[in-house]
Amino acid sequence: MKPLHLFSILLLASFLTACVSARKYEDTVAQSERLSARVNLQADSLERLEAIRKLTTSGKLDLEEKNRLMDQELSSLRRQYTQLERANTDLLSRYDRVLSQNQVEIATSSSELSKLRQELSQKELILARQESKLNELSATLNQKEADLNTRIAELSSDLTSSRKAVAMSEFELNEKTSEVNQLRAALAAKDAKLNALRDRMQKALKGFSASDLSVEERGGKVYVSLSQNLLFASGSKTLNSNGTNVLGQVAQALRQQPDINITVEGHTDTDGSASLNWDLSTARATTVAQRLIQGGVNPSQVTAAGRGQFQPIGDNSTIEGKALNRRTEIILTPQLGELYELITGSR
Repeated sequence: MKPLHLFSILLLASFLTACVSARKYEDTVAQSERLSARVNLQADSLERLEAIRKLTTSGKLDLEEKNRLMDQELSSLRRQYTQLERANTDLLSRYDRVLSQNQVEIATSSSELSKLRQELSQKELILARQESKLNELSATLNQKEADLNTRIAELSSDLTSSRKAVAMSEFELNEKTSEVNQLRAALAAKDAKLNALRDRMQKALKGFSASDLSVEERGGKVYVSLSQNLLFASGSKTLNSNGTNVLGQVAQALRQQPDINITVEGHTDTDGSASLNWDLSTARATTVAQRLIQGGVNPSQVTAAGRGQFQPIGDNSTIEGKALNRRTEIILTPQLGELYELITGSR
């Protein structure tokens, strides 16, 4: 029974070596083969014992010989058993060490595996979060890209419209610039004509006192202001000799100006009634206009108007102021038909 028990232990050891590493497994297999060889030797011994037993039974050997042989076999079996016992003890010790080391390695591997699994779980969680964020970012990016494409399309449309508007504005600006240049040229021509008219009137009326006669430009018109003392006696609408002379010179200067509108305005001070002053200013203006026409000025260019006492240029409470207010003004205005057409055309 002991050999069978030992063989079972060997089989169990062989089976358990499947759990150990390859190197330790090979050592255990080699030891198992040696033990198997010894088991085979013991089996041979058992066969020899069986043969002796048979010889004893048959009476072929004597009892002493059998005892001697039995002792020899017994001694041999004891030695073999001792060897097998040592081998078995050594194998069990090795197996315990291998099993202990294997358990330690398994425990270490299990701990490391658990740690690796935990790290893997954490990394998978982080990866899932990053993937979720990436999906969110991708969705946001897609939305922004769509918005950007829409905005680009809108800007492109606006740019096309702006370019058309700019082209139209440039065209209109060129037209306006041309019109402005024409207006500027017309105004410059009007100013030149006005300056020439003023210079002509100043030359024609040179030699008269500044208190009796003045020529000035105001608001695009030339004003020839003649005092009452130069033209009329107090309260009269009939020209005196000086007035007739000076108006003849004015008419001579205006005969060569067919493109000038001439307005004659009579003015008085506040002495007397307003009604009489108005009649007097109108009569004096008419007298001056008629004298200009007699001097060769085209009647279609002349207009007479009485302003009475209602447009003073001096203080009617003083003698000097009243003298300034008693006057007749010849207002010369260049005809602005061409300029008017330019203005109305541009509008």
